[in-house]
Amino acid sequence: MLNLNSQDKQDITKILVKLYGNQALNWTVNDKVYIELVKILQKSGTCTQAMHFVPRPLIAGNPIGWLKKEIIKGVLKFLLDDKNRHYFSCLMTAAIAKKTDIFLASKGI
Repeated sequence: MLNLNSQDKQDITKILVKLYGNQALNWTVNDKVYIELVKILQKSGTCTQAMHFVPRPLIAGNPIGWLKKEIIKGVLKFLLDDKNRHYFSCLMTAAIAKKTDIFLASKGI
């Protein structure tokens, strides 16, 4: 048992509303919901790490030199980035994939 207090549950509900809209206000926050939310964040974190290595659009100039710079910038961004930050697209993709699991967990299933 995680022993979520009322503040924890309110905070989790706020996160769920950001991800799923007002329908999440009707969901019961429990240990299973918390665990599913952690899985979303883990999956989003993995995606975010990968996104650091996606080259940014080419403006002009030497394509090979540009690609090398982009890879270096991606590696630096990965190494220097705050680990708690996630790309929104990664977070939403992970959240959408887990919506049914979160809903069922809120029902105790």
